[in-house]
Amino acid sequence: AEMPFIFFGNEFSVRLDETKRINLGKIEPEKIAQALTHFSGQEYDNLLFDCLKLRKEHKLCDWAYLEMLKSITDQFCGSGTNEAVLLMGYLYYQSGYKMRFAYDDNDNLALLVATDYMLYGHPSFMVDNTRFYPVQEVPETLNICKAAFPKEQQLSLNINESMLLDNAETESRTIVSADYPDFKFTAPINRSLIEFFETYPAASIDGSPLNRWLLHANAPLDQNLKAAIYPQLKSQIENLSEYEAASRLLNIVQTGLKYGYDEDLWGGDRTFFAEESIYYPYCDCEDRSVLFTRLVRDLLGLECILVYYPGHLASAVHFNKDVAGSYYTYEGKNYVVCDGTYLHAPIGKEMEDIAAKGATLIPLK
Repeated sequence: AEMPFIFFGNEFSVRLDETKRINLGKIEPEKIAQALTHFSGQEYDNLLFDCLKLRKEHKLCDWAYLEMLKSITDQFCGSGTNEAVLLMGYLYYQSGYKMRFAYDDNDNLALLVATDYMLYGHPSFMVDNTRFYPVQEVPETLNICKAAFPKEQQLSLNINESMLLDNAETESRTIVSADYPDFKFTAPINRSLIEFFETYPAASIDGSPLNRWLLHANAPLDQNLKAAIYPQLKSQIENLSEYEAASRLLNIVQTGLKYGYDEDLWGGDRTFFAEESIYYPYCDCEDRSVLFTRLVRDLLGLECILVYYPGHLASAVHFNKDVAGSYYTYEGKNYVVCDGTYLHAPIGKEMEDIAAKGATLIPLK
């Protein structure tokens, strides 16, 4: 039987029927082992096959796949129940990911997933020198089952290709440059994607807080959004020099978007993916740097870096011709500063009081 489920506004379905239910009762390692053996019978092969097929068809990144398995198992077994956790863990490790089961003193089962990233604001547990994060809310102490599974891979938080989520579009938004009023674009936004991004954890690859923007800056732009706005932008810059084209892109980011502080809007620090800065009414310095460097790399094919000053983020671009202004040298190439927050500042102009504190360069793909 098919079980339909909603995944960020998309209706998917998998083969799973009522006769496949299990009831765990009290948590004991033997029971978990028995249940996993039960799952590995042929009847759950179709479910696993369908999950992997959906992952491939919709180009789901690892985090999206984890969220999808949670949607399926919560719907089938009841949200957050031990049975849901167990089935989710089974599907997850059968899909090739590294996980461990754990349980607390109140018989609540939890799923721990391994990742090479450091997740901010999430508890973590070290098991055999690997950092694991709980998918469910857990107490500080857990009994962790150390059993490993063959060929297990860590969850990666990178988004390497544009995911294919149905375009649940909201109204579109037109963004206009103040200094070049004829330079503008109208963007439809995929609400499904925006809802998905809201679940994304803040993280960095090596635990360095300076790298916490790389996930967002290196993620490709949603292909529906690309198809909608890139032809508009290309037609307006095709006869311009690199400098002139980049000047317009910088100005539209500076003046077409309103500035807002994360603390006021979200109650804490939050970096936007490029699509979110186009969607939400406000964004801050790191969001603008992410969006600007995405546009420059995609539309002009130029290399970019992020420039971190204490308390501020800007970016810099490596032009093919000499461009005047402040620049930083990275691996033998000069990158000219472009600050998406410094209103009306031309390419090469940086905030002097902030620059005096020193800058750290963060290379982008």
